[in-house]
Amino acid sequence: GVEEVIDPLMDHDEAGRGKEASHGEERLGDDLRFSGISPIVYTFGAPRIGNAAFRSIYNGLVPKSFRVVAARDAVSSLPPSISYRQMGREVWFDDCGHATFVMSWAMRQILPNRDNIAYHPCLWYYRLLKKNCELVGLSNFPSTFRMDPKVAAFVETRIVG
Repeated sequence: GVEEVIDPLMDHDEAGRGKEASHGEERLGDDLRFSGISPIVYTFGAPRIGNAAFRSIYNGLVPKSFRVVAARDAVSSLPPSISYRQMGREVWFDDCGHATFVMSWAMRQILPNRDNIAYHPCLWYYRLLKKNCELVGLSNFPSTFRMDPKVAAFVETRIVG
């Protein structure tokens, strides 16, 4: 699935680990890792869900957490408050399916605003991931969408086409 698209391009050593994490949070993350649980989380168009302290704890516990964002998806910038923070590491897709993993402040300033709800549906994200697979040379994009013939037909004719 998604890991075949994103994982080969990522450097997991610095996967979203905030410098502000305290010693206690590091220990809690180590306890989770030593227990044999090492989750990999992908979110699509997720809103901001916590403050800086929550983000530090989350990123410490789930260092392999990736926040996939479509170019102008408005939901990914909600709520519009400096108190809320995003979790994980951002993977930003433009309309052509090109992925950016480390976005500078300057790059954020020249890109289109995230102000369009039409970029939020799951099938839009599917379309971008499929385009990215084609760009990197993966001919068969593995997806649960293809398992249901009705959904596959809809995706191929209306969204991907």
